[in-house]
Amino acid sequence: MLTRLAPSLPPAPADAPETASPDAGPCEDDPLLEARGLGFSRAKTPILNSIDLRITEGEAVALIGANGAGKTTLLRLLAGLEAPSSGTILRAGREGPARRRPSHSNCTLVTQNPEHQFVTSSVRDELAHGMRLAKTPRAEIERTVERMLGEYGLLGVAERNPFTLSGGQKRRLSVAAALSSSRELLLLDEPTFGQDGRSVRTLMEHVRDFTARKGAVLFTTHDLEIASTYADRVIVLAGGSIGAQGPSHRILSDDELLDSLGLLATPLTRIAAQARLAGAAVPRWSSWSEVPVLEGAVR
Repeated sequence: MLTRLAPSLPPAPADAPETASPDAGPCEDDPLLEARGLGFSRAKTPILNSIDLRITEGEAVALIGANGAGKTTLLRLLAGLEAPSSGTILRAGREGPARRRPSHSNCTLVTQNPEHQFVTSSVRDELAHGMRLAKTPRAEIERTVERMLGEYGLLGVAERNPFTLSGGQKRRLSVAAALSSSRELLLLDEPTFGQDGRSVRTLMEHVRDFTARKGAVLFTTHDLEIASTYADRVIVLAGGSIGAQGPSHRILSDDELLDSLGLLATPLTRIAAQARLAGAAVPRWSSWSEVPVLEGAVR
């Protein structure tokens, strides 16, 4: 079918090379967070080695990799919850050895266990907590909380204790509460795990809104479709090191690169690759959001 449609398809983006560059790093803007030569060992076993990365204002970055690659450990290091064995972390222009506690309060980690985040006795108060600390006007807090309750599917449990929610509700609440805060940088560990399609779209659209307000988000995910659709950049961990990083389309549309790093490209990427092998001039797609709707093309 793609072979038949190929003459009608728009060309691949001009900035999308045939092969992604594993060394394509982030832009040179002043970072909200930067790691240089970061390493970590547990019980004398190396977990992470020579990690160099930068997270800048206004971007969403997906951290991907096979199970056991060290994604959660890296987030904990960046948040200051683990002490690295080597390397330096800069936060908002402050350089020094990484510590067990964050050196800058504007960096927040939302862990895979939502219960570790809860500090109030109701869902409504949990959503309002960060805004109250930021001294947001009361009327604005009430409007924002009411809107978020509806958007995140939590309206019917607004007065319940967060610890009594279902697993999916707890995760939505923990991410929603973090995104409503005044933090500059959020580290989200598998924020969409266990969510249905509607909830995934809601969570990730709010991530986009957060970065549009000049915040930055680094999130882990096993879903490459989510990374391709919502991340500006992708960092791939492989064997405890950064195997590739760069614009999400360039990395995630390269099925050969992903395969070399122990990852399986999205079904769309693999279909497009097979079509090119069959002689079709099909672009390097990685997300269904990139696929044009050709009116009348399929009968």
